[in-house]
Amino acid sequence: MTVGKVSVVVHGGAWGIPDSEKEGCLKGVHKACSEAYQMLINGANAADAAQKAIEIMELDPIFECGVGASTNASGYMELDALIGDDKYNIGAVAGIRNFIHPIRVARAVRDKTGHILLIGRGANEFAELIGEKKVQTEDMLVGKGLALYHKLKEENAQKSVAQNLSEYADVKANLFVDQKKQGNKILENGPSDTVGIVCKDREGNIIVALSTGGIPMKMPGRVGDTPQWGSGGYAEDGCGAAATGYGEDLIKVLMTKSMVDRVNVEGGSSARRTQDQALEQVRVLESKVDGKGGVICLDKNGNPGIAFNTPRMAFSFCIEGDERGVVVGIEPEDLKKI
Repeated sequence: MTVGKVSVVVHGGAWGIPDSEKEGCLKGVHKACSEAYQMLINGANAADAAQKAIEIMELDPIFECGVGASTNASGYMELDALIGDDKYNIGAVAGIRNFIHPIRVARAVRDKTGHILLIGRGANEFAELIGEKKVQTEDMLVGKGLALYHKLKEENAQKSVAQNLSEYADVKANLFVDQKKQGNKILENGPSDTVGIVCKDREGNIIVALSTGGIPMKMPGRVGDTPQWGSGGYAEDGCGAAATGYGEDLIKVLMTKSMVDRVNVEGGSSARRTQDQALEQVRVLESKVDGKGGVICLDKNGNPGIAFNTPRMAFSFCIEGDERGVVVGIEPEDLKKI
């Protein structure tokens, strides 16, 4: 039975995207959105379409969430991912290392275990158990992530982690002091490293999925909003939302739970209404915790809401029946397209 319309909305991370990366980000979100939408039109379920879109972005170094992700302060990549629906079928991983597609592992946690979140070593061992291919950090560290890694390593005069028993042994205390002072200002110049999608299939099933490499040079073991249900992603009663930005701020306000509650309680019966609610949610993020970031959502009727308060956020959406087809944007003024 067909329920509602096929809808897809994607984000490629909210931060100060430089002019040199605008085109790449726009192409990337367009590709992910187009692929997911075509799969849904051809009868695929929302979970498969969402996973495929995230995998596409995990392979694209422009987004730095899989290939090209930034390392933590000890020189390792620790990646997080989440996938879930409005029936509370949820899977997530945090701090997983040496796997290009954390979203696949999160999906397997959801579908093959009775758990919701696996972290660190347990997530890695589970990934190998389900047949995911392990790769070397050097094979994932490319482009801007590699350049930033060398720059920050030089600035902080760190040694190779292989020479130390503790992952903290080569990390100077002033690095963390600097991060505390910087807070969400990291997003003005540094990458967000997060991608997300919300999509609805022919049967009315709604799925939220995200993947991230986290903030550059984060403390080992740091986990942001992305794998946390209610902060990075959330879905309930036909509405779903995915966030991006400075994770600590998003966690404080339960960004996506608040977004979904706002739509479901206040009523998102039209595209304009849902968009206004997304804009209001970002205003709340800023007013309550001086937070920086963005959010995408779909209401129960498949109408999108997109908002951010960082300089830029690449986004794309495609709604069945919209003659424009796949729509993309990256500037604040592009929100007028919604």
